[in-house]
Amino acid sequence: MGSILEVTMYYNEILLFDEIIKQIDFKNYKIDIKNIEILDDWEYTNHQVLYYSNSKLDIEKIVLENKIIIINFTVNNFICGYHISKINQDTYESCIWLNTYGLDFLDIDRITNKNKFFYDVMTKKIINSINSNKLLFIGIGIEPLIEYNKDFQIVINKSKNIIKWILPQKKSVVINNYSKKIINKFSIYTLKNNLKE
Repeated sequence: MGSILEVTMYYNEILLFDEIIKQIDFKNYKIDIKNIEILDDWEYTNHQVLYYSNSKLDIEKIVLENKIIIINFTVNNFICGYHISKINQDTYESCIWLNTYGLDFLDIDRITNKNKFFYDVMTKKIINSINSNKLLFIGIGIEPLIEYNKDFQIVINKSKNIIKWILPQKKSVVINNYSKKIINKFSIYTLKNNLKE
C-alpha cells in the first residue's frame, strides 16, 4: 500500500466536490464514486454510508449542519478521497487525497526531478481555481499533520510533512526551510531540497 498525498485547504467558502473534480482532465481520467459517508465528528458518531447514485445530495446543506462528508472514489483505479467539514462560522476544511500505490514518483516526502511537473501542474490548477481573498491556507504533503488554529504561525510551527504551503500573498508568516515564490496573489512556499531522482 502506498502513502497518502493530501491537499488540505482552509477556505472561507464551501468548495464542493464537483468544483474540485472539474479541475481533473476528463479526457484521460475515469472518475468512479464508490460511496459517500456522513458523520458528526471524527469519532464517526452517527456514521452513515450512502452508495452513490445520480441523485443529487445537498452537500452544502449537510456541511452547514456541522456534519463531515467523506467521498470515496477512484481515478483510473487509483484510490482517492475527499472530505469537507465546517471549522467555525466562516471557515471550512476541504481535503482531497490520493493513495500513491503504483505511483512511486509521488511516494516520497519531497519534490524531485521525477515529480516536480506533477506538483507544478497541481499548484497552477489550485491557484487558478480559488479566490486569494477567501483562502486562509493550503498544505500539501505526504501523510501530513495539520492542526487548524486562527494563528497561522502556530499552524506552521506544529505541522508535519508539508511539501508545499499556498497562502494569500498578503499573509505575513515565517516559514523556515522553504523557498518562496509569488504567483498571482498567492505566496507559494516549497520545501527546500536538492532535486534528486
